[in-house]
Amino acid sequence: MRSSSLDLVYHHYQRVDPERPLHDERLEATLDERHHDLGHGVDVVLALEEWERFELTFALAALRAGDAFTDRPGTWSYGGFASVRFAF
Repeated sequence: MRSSSLDLVYHHYQRVDPERPLHDERLEATLDERHHDLGHGVDVVLALEEWERFELTFALAALRAGDAFTDRPGTWSYGGFASVRFAF
């Protein structure tokens, strides 16, 4: 599997200026303007690119909310993604 990869990615999200709103914010939570910490996240990404015209990508993500989330600090959120690419 020379053209494939498995990646583990860690993120630490912080607000530079807590008083400014986030751009394109689609949160269903309230943010505390006194805290910078948005949370910590981990992504696992598997990309299978062994074939000339066919690629598969799978990703799983987890985020632990930081102190900036007033109604749910410390709670976990999860998500996933799958992609198929076929070139012809």
